[in-house]
Amino acid sequence: SDDLGKIYYAMCVSPVNLHLLNTKGYIEVTFRTNSPFAWTTPIADTINLSDNTSTRIIELENRSNVLKYYYPQLEIELVNNETNVSLRNLSDGGRVFSFEQLLPNEIVSVDNKNKLILSNNPLSNPFKKFNRNWFRLVKGINRIEITGQCIIRYRMQFPIAQ
Repeated sequence: SDDLGKIYYAMCVSPVNLHLLNTKGYIEVTFRTNSPFAWTTPIADTINLSDNTSTRIIELENRSNVLKYYYPQLEIELVNNETNVSLRNLSDGGRVFSFEQLLPNEIVSVDNKNKLILSNNPLSNPFKKFNRNWFRLVKGINRIEITGQCIIRYRMQFPIAQ
């Protein structure tokens, strides 16, 4: 309660001891956190690039102060019969994350941290069409050059020093 900008994920690791006297009381509980870090509040947003004719540059901020790289969760929805999409992180030496020859209007969900890719089309194998450069953000502001007509939804929650 003294720092509302930090979130701790914890799990009860002891039996709950309930102490009652009449209708009032208290409980004793022991918790263990799942990480040596606290976390920022989750950020989720959508970038609509359905009218993108060449490239567009956006900025995403890696707010972590403990990890060199942060790997966000992405959902990429191709629109207007687009089959290719690429994200070039200009702040990370031009590192390119891309898919080529996906199905038109396919939706691909990418968990970059756990290296998982799912498609909304059961007949598609998007991993075969992926360049195997997982999307990552360096500390601070990242300038991302996006090529392709798509809608990108991202979810990020940064580990921070306690």
